[in-house]
Amino acid sequence: MNTILEFNKVTVKKSKTNILKDISFTLNRGDYVGLIGPNGAGKTTLLKLILGVEKNTEGSLSAPSPSKIGYVPQKNVHNLTSPISVQEVIRTGLNHSTFFLSSKNKQEIKSVLKRVGLNPDFLHRNFQKLSGGQQQRVLIARSLINRPMLLLFDEPFNGVDLPTQNKIYTLLEKLNQEGVTIIFVSHDINTITEKCNRVLCLDKTLHEGCHPVYPEFKTKCDHGQTRSIQQSQLPIHHHNHS
Repeated sequence: MNTILEFNKVTVKKSKTNILKDISFTLNRGDYVGLIGPNGAGKTTLLKLILGVEKNTEGSLSAPSPSKIGYVPQKNVHNLTSPISVQEVIRTGLNHSTFFLSSKNKQEIKSVLKRVGLNPDFLHRNFQKLSGGQQQRVLIARSLINRPMLLLFDEPFNGVDLPTQNKIYTLLEKLNQEGVTIIFVSHDINTITEKCNRVLCLDKTLHEGCHPVYPEFKTKCDHGQTRSIQQSQLPIHHHNHS
């Protein structure tokens, strides 16, 4: 196995409060991981640790260089007050962005735009006037511009219609088959358990192998016991079935 990410007993504290506690896990090349958990569980903090923009208080972690990580944030550039073109949005993802784009850069931008299902006509369109689904595809194109080995998606489907979601899932499946490792944060537990080959359950601490079983609302642990539950009572993890 080719390990590309490793957390070893990582804790993050702010004002003496644990945001994350004793997090340990590894990711191998080609993993497709769904990360689930309630609001305030620390999911975005975990992604920021991987990106190197958040520091751990205790423990250690190793991650790819930020230049090898693509990131689609939960809150993005939708609220910019000045017009910005699709090409300008994508170029901000380049590792070494200059004022003038080289012909190679321009071709790379066209290539990733095509990869997310948008034609070159979109390059000079106003990003803010695109639909929610089109905007999200542009942001995914931005995350792909440096050919990352690891992609992070922080609840990327807010305001995105179902057909566009399906197109994006198809793209992610293809990228994963090509060896790209993916961490996908979502509250859509059914889809996570259907699409991903691993599910990590986070609520300040981390658990794996204990999660809702798609499509029925049941919980299943490594030791094989299950029990039916209501969706409104859906827990994140159950490790104690005494």
